[in-house]
Amino acid sequence: MTTYQPKHAARPPAPHRLTARLAGATTLAVAAAGLAVAPAHAAYTPEVWDAVAQCESGGDWDINTGNGFYGGLQFWHPTWKSFGGQEYAGYAHQATKQEQIAIARRVLYTQGPGAWPVCSVVAGLTRDNGGADPNAQPGDGGEAPGEVTRYVSASNSANVRSGPGLGYSVVDSKPRGAQVTGTLSGGWLKIGDGQYISSVVLSTSPVDGQVIRYVKASTTANVRSGPGLGYSVVDSKPRGAQVTGTLSGGWLKIGDGRYMSSAILSSSPVDGGETPGEVTRYVSARYAANVRSGPSNGYGVVDTVPRGTQVTGTLTSSGWLKIGTNRYIGPSVLSSTPV
Repeated sequence: MTTYQPKHAARPPAPHRLTARLAGATTLAVAAAGLAVAPAHAAYTPEVWDAVAQCESGGDWDINTGNGFYGGLQFWHPTWKSFGGQEYAGYAHQATKQEQIAIARRVLYTQGPGAWPVCSVVAGLTRDNGGADPNAQPGDGGEAPGEVTRYVSASNSANVRSGPGLGYSVVDSKPRGAQVTGTLSGGWLKIGDGQYISSVVLSTSPVDGQVIRYVKASTTANVRSGPGLGYSVVDSKPRGAQVTGTLSGGWLKIGDGRYMSSAILSSSPVDGGETPGEVTRYVSARYAANVRSGPSNGYGVVDTVPRGTQVTGTLTSSGWLKIGTNRYIGPSVLSSTPV
């Protein structure tokens, strides 16, 4: 990756006279270097931020070179925090382009174009065409806000909590590299009813080494304790389920001691997968199905449900049916039709 030297610090504003001197000096420097200086625009023009980003970071909105500046507009982290950036992501490079622009517009309102002393001149950035606004939000005057896609960047897995805060209980987890979609608010991504992930452990781009696959087996696919058919079955995934992991030797490792054969996986979504939301299933176990306190066989048994019983709940990403608080039934003992 090309290493870009940031051309600003986006720090708290300097005294007005010093800012003006810096801006003037920058203009002379740019002219002396033979760089084109773009004309100013009267109305808000979102595209001007693309020009600033091209100058600051080569247009890479996800850039993090370890130099203390982050994202397409090369935010200094304390500035990102002080202008409310952590409402969207822990660091600027973890936020979307529109979220970075929203924070930049707040900075522009307070600090003016001088926050980007070189690149504002090159791009022709002004308070007007940059949409300076102390309360700017993603999509104002540009793309409409809505669902966003993120990838789990935590070292192992990210907790899914029942509410938008660390004080809420953990109801599920997502493995490193997993793709999640939802709406952002207050630094938390809502991926479903009562399901939130902190944006601090999410990235806007896929995580290195991780791939996404979909189960294409006719009904379910076995999850084994090791990369081979000789290993024991420890879980299963229903047809259409999305799984994330690392590939090696024809097996996808989706967690510690959890492997799936690539022969029953597809790189594109498979018809027949479940859609998130409430579903009805029937217990197909020979006698009864265990109800566990969490969505895997590693959790304790808290109840049993006899064969043929109709159960209703929501499906987790791993295929387990959540029928109540801390009450889950595995996909291998459920049927979509009466038994």
